[in-house]
Amino acid sequence: MVDFVDQRKIVCVSIAIILFILAFLAPAAIIYPIKIGFITEALFIGTTQWALLTGGVGIMALATIFLAIAISKNTKVTGGVAILLSTVAAVGIMLSIKDYYYVTNNHFVSNGPFSFEEKVYEWDDFESVEERLGKENGITFVETVILRMKNGDRLEYKGGQMSRMHRTISDKVVDAGGELIRIEAPSGE
Repeated sequence: MVDFVDQRKIVCVSIAIILFILAFLAPAAIIYPIKIGFITEALFIGTTQWALLTGGVGIMALATIFLAIAISKNTKVTGGVAILLSTVAAVGIMLSIKDYYYVTNNHFVSNGPFSFEEKVYEWDDFESVEERLGKENGITFVETVILRMKNGDRLEYKGGQMSRMHRTISDKVVDAGGELIRIEAPSGE
């Protein structure tokens, strides 16, 4: 009996360690590719930094469940902690999966951080695209993209996949009658 308990603890701690490591890798290496697999109509797909954070927290909650099972001697407390952490894990992973934006030929779709509601914008819904440029080592790059809609919505994206898709978005918005605004970095930087 003692050997079985010790083996169970070793297995639980091992799984917890693996999950703790995966918490830093899985949101980008596993969850993001899952999004790409299900969003087949997209020309470009992106996600915010919040998706990485919420996914990591969810996976860390799973790891903590296994750690609690290995350490705790009180099964009632462990069960309560496991239920609470399972809820945190499920919410964190779902928020990570549901945080995306993508571009198609006909529209821009956004499901922002901490939201389960997808918003679809046709290209003529855009008032303007604002590109804020940065400069580093003499190289100019798009630091932030702000999408302004005619209905007052405003979406802001920094870096990530948006740096690859901003030109496509700008072209489609301008073709639909919207405006492209480029704000240069101050020359002193």
